Amino acid sequence: MLSSGKPTMSLGVNLNSDEELYHAYEMLSAGGHILRPAGELPWSPLSADVVDKYGICWYIYVSQHKPD
Repeated sequence: MLSSGKPTMSLGVNLNSDEELYHAYEMLSAGGHILRPAGELPWSPLSADVVDKYGICWYIYVSQHKPD
């Protein structure tokens, strides 16, 4: 993280299931910190914001709309 407290890099990853999200959430938050805990948003049934131990900010989410 920069001295301003803002992440140096931010990535968004669309995951296929709640299980995948919780696995990524546990891995990324180990040694890092949670900006927004896993939960529902109007556009996603499950998402979270986590900064990993390297200072990279991750927005991980499960899509609301899934292809047939």
